[in-house]
Amino acid sequence: MGMMASSLRRTLVGAFNRAASIKVSKRFDAIAAQIMLRVIGVYQVLLSPLLGKQCLFSPTCSNRSAALIREHRWSIGMPMARAQLQRCCGNFRVGLNADEKIELRCFDGTVFTEEELSPAFLQRYGLFVRSVRMDRS
Repeated sequence: MGMMASSLRRTLVGAFNRAASIKVSKRFDAIAAQIMLRVIGVYQVLLSPLLGKQCLFSPTCSNRSAALIREHRWSIGMPMARAQLQRCCGNFRVGLNADEKIELRCFDGTVFTEEELSPAFLQRYGLFVRSVRMDRS
């Protein structure tokens, strides 16, 4: 299931990236946004449960993307949502900040605090990051 889920996830992100590159006229901006919101809804109900809790962030990337598209419509919201997905699927570093809290630094320099990271992510990486920090002390 892990390999299939990973392949499906890459396919979905690729399809989203292709959709984000589609330019629509102002006249169809709201309609295109509504269609994408429905697609995201279908993903959340049908596909996300199959993929398991893999998202790095809380709220999830699909929730953040839907909020961006709802607020900014297609023309502005889709590029913002694409950037969010690239942060989630791209290269990142995890470490402790000066307050000894876990932070995730994305390839584009965006920093997410421990409060913005999902419980699944913290469970996966949290103990490791803290143990590495303790070993250095």
